[in-house]
Amino acid sequence: MGLSKKTTILFPHELHARLVRLARQRGTSLGELVRAACEKQYGLVSEEDRLEALRRLSGSALPVADPATMNEESTPTTEELLELDHQPERRLEEIFSEYTDEFEFSRTRIMIRLFEIGVRFVSRSEGKRLMRGLERFREVVLDFSGVEGAGQGFADEVFRVWAHDHPQVTLVPVHMNDSVRFMVERARASG
Repeated sequence: MGLSKKTTILFPHELHARLVRLARQRGTSLGELVRAACEKQYGLVSEEDRLEALRRLSGSALPVADPATMNEESTPTTEELLELDHQPERRLEEIFSEYTDEFEFSRTRIMIRLFEIGVRFVSRSEGKRLMRGLERFREVVLDFSGVEGAGQGFADEVFRVWAHDHPQVTLVPVHMNDSVRFMVERARASG
């Protein structure tokens, strides 16, 4: 990709100093460091690269389950709602410090809220669906606000099985009532 556009980014002094140090450590320029971070974060890929990836995938012999198993795994048992809280008054530095370590997005905050307040997380499959893709992060905060209870299968899948399979990820459950806390602690104790 040829460089053809220029932009100016204003950074707070401390952030700029950290970026400059990091660029020096990596033997690159500040501009290249920021470009690489943007490409990594936003997945800027050329059409040619996408087509090549598609060709390689279509030629792969990937393990695929039978249709009945795939249907069972993909059939939702619980309705889920995603709420986004738009907070325009937040500053970029706050977001970076909350979700990054050394300019790498490594933490996330998961709000466990089902379609209606008071619904319980019960099954192992709910736990699997919830945790899918979170292995990319180093720390995952599971917010149980408004969740009445968690079943043994759900807690075991998330806090014993998934945690054991992904030791590089720290799970941090917060805002648990006594019932949820009991199941989480029980699952962790048996791991």
